[in-house]
Formats: sequence, C-alpha cells, structure tokens
Amino acid sequence: MSSSPRILYLGNPSFGSLEWSFERAFRALGAHVDVFDITGERLLEALGPGTLPFRVGMRLARPFIGKILESSLAQRVRGRSYDLVWIHKNLLLAPRVIRTVADRVSARLFCYYPDHPFDPLPVRANALTRGLIPLVDCYFTFGHFIEEQLRSHGARRVEYLPFAYDPALHVRPVLDDRARARVHCEVAFVGNYSPERADWLKHLLHVDLGLWGHGWERARGVDPRFARAIRGGALIGRPFAEVYAAADVGLNLIQAYPDGHNMRSFEAPACGGMVLSNRTLELLQLFTEDEEIACFSTPAELQEKVAHYLRNPEARQRIATAGHARVSAQTYELRARRVLEVLAAQVG
Repeated sequence: MSSSPRILYLGNPSFGSLEWSFERAFRALGAHVDVFDITGERLLEALGPGTLPFRVGMRLARPFIGKILESSLAQRVRGRSYDLVWIHKNLLLAPRVIRTVADRVSARLFCYYPDHPFDPLPVRANALTRGLIPLVDCYFTFGHFIEEQLRSHGARRVEYLPFAYDPALHVRPVLDDRARARVHCEVAFVGNYSPERADWLKHLLHVDLGLWGHGWERARGVDPRFARAIRGGALIGRPFAEVYAAADVGLNLIQAYPDGHNMRSFEAPACGGMVLSNRTLELLQLFTEDEEIACFSTPAELQEKVAHYLRNPEARQRIATAGHARVSAQTYELRARRVLEVLAAQVG
C-alpha cells in the first residue's frame, strides 16, 4: 500500500454525519477518498428529507432502492482499484454484493457500525447489516460490549474504535453575554424525540429545560409542560456547540445500549460545557465520574444531580474544564489513523 491509501467510502456523506467527519479525517491523513451514498436518500430528496412523505416513500421504495444502488455502485467502481472499502451502516445493500465489489477493486473490506448490529429496531439494523459481519476483513465497533457477539457471528477480526469529536463541528465557542443569553437554559438537551428520552426528561420539567431536535411536539402527550421546553429543531456544528457551552447543565442521554457510550459522550464535553449523562459501564471507563463528567442512574438521582449542580457553579466549571481536557485529543483523525494502521498491517 502506498503512503496515500485509496479508499472507497460507502455511507451517508451529508454534512455533520459521522461519515462526513471520517471522510475529512482520512483526507487529512493523506488518503484519496471516493464517497458513495448507500442510504438511497438522494433518490427521494425532492420529497424533503425527514418529512412524512419522505419517510413513507423510503419505506415503499426500499425493495427497489437497494437494487438501484447495487447497479450504480458496480458502474462506479468499474476499472478502478482501491486499498480499502470502508462501509458504515448498511441497511440496503446485499452483503455478498459489497464483498464482491471489494474483491473486484482489490481492496480490504472494513466496516464501522455506529449502532448495535443486532439491534431488533429496523432503523438501526437488519438482516443485511448482520449478513455483512462474517464477510469483512475487520469489523470496527464503538462498544466493547458488542465484541463477543460479533465474534460468535463469524467476524474475522474485531477492533474497538470508540466515538470521538470533530473539531470542525464541536469546538468550544466564544460567546458574549448577548449570544449566551440567546440560547441559555438551566438544562439543555440536543437530540430527537424518543419515548425513552421523554421518560427521563419529564422529571426535569420543573426547571428551565431547553430541548432542540425533531419530534418533541409528541412529548406534549406525556406532559403538556414539554411545550415550553421546546426551543427548536436539530442542531449541527456551531449551533450545537453554543447550546452546550451556554447551558448550566448539558444532558447526554445514552439510549438503547445501557453498557455503551454515544457520539455525544465526546461531542458535548468538546463544546466546553458541563455534561450530565446516564451512567453506563463503558462511560465510566472513558471518563472519571464527578471529575470529568457527572452521572445518574435513576430519575431521583437525575433530579438530585441537577439540583446540586444548579446550586454549585464552581463545581460545574470544574467538571466542564476537566471534561474538555479529557476529550481534547480524541478526534476522528485519531480514529482514522488507527484504521489505516490496521489496514497497513493487513496488506504489508
């Protein structure tokens, strides 16, 4: 392999996505990267991504989109060669097609999956996701708790690769008093609605809670007081950073995987605010509790911790400063470098 590896990147290249960050990280390390969108969303983007017609269209067109993408991918790689095919979150392409593409372009096939590949929820994983596991040369997972299940499902090699943050998106902003007041709230959470998140957040409706993300109108059915907490839609980049930097307490809710961590585990501290997260085994391996992050495990503890830190600005600042220092080197360029090290070892 040359000092400038050639990478065919299969994923979602939209701004702010995990793939967007990894693509730029690979390029920063000198790699040549060609990106191919495997979500199929561009085929229906005229319907408006995220809207109900778009979601219905994607559901109805799913059986056909996979075949269209497979044909387009075969044409895209004809006559080309790569060192690595790097794939994220395959929900539409037949696993054998992906393996065949990698073989035709003389490349190693690596997968990095940002959800649990055995999650029963179809938007997170499906049979195509799981079918790819034994076909890749190396499977990178964000969670130690997934490793043994991957091996039992036939994974040839498993590498732990935790999430990180992107300095182009998650950087501590400089806010004057006016800018801070515009987005300030006592407790902030940026993320889309889910019943699980609403179950946690209903216990904080007595404080100045700010919510940004899609779908929070549905939370009014849980408690009408959610209406006053809704501040806006999804935030990416500087707007996300401003909210977490300005809040007294920035929440991280790790849903679905109680032993793991999520992307916000690194992104929120990188923005310079204090972070309060539900407690997980892996989070406590990444951060020192009560020094770099604060944690809770029950609704009562959530309320107790919020009340405590709202009364103690010095403690909030101490944790915010230590948390920021803890993640400062944990960028996606560092993660991409590890991927290229594994690649070099396999082809060297």
